[in-house]
Amino acid sequence: MHTVFSDGNVWPTVWVQEAWREGLDVISIIDHIEYLPHQEYLKMDHNTSYNLAKNEANKHNILLVKITEITRNMPSGHINALYINDANSIDIKNRN
Repeated sequence: MHTVFSDGNVWPTVWVQEAWREGLDVISIIDHIEYLPHQEYLKMDHNTSYNLAKNEANKHNILLVKITEITRNMPSGHINALYINDANSIDIKNRN
């Protein structure tokens, strides 16, 4: 699920609450690394949406899988990276 930290319209904790109401046990919040249409309004790193949702997920006994979406020109396409530790490390424009 995309959040306001990517091209979604929902706050991360709201997704968790909706998942809990629907009886889900496992969810993932997946935001883009390269596509951030709201970046001028949101000061954050690429782990923010997961970090915000984690406490809410724990409270409702929901497993929250840490994922990010990579969109690159070469090779072209979208790649979903699952079970990551740090989404910031995948952002090649911020590497030294």
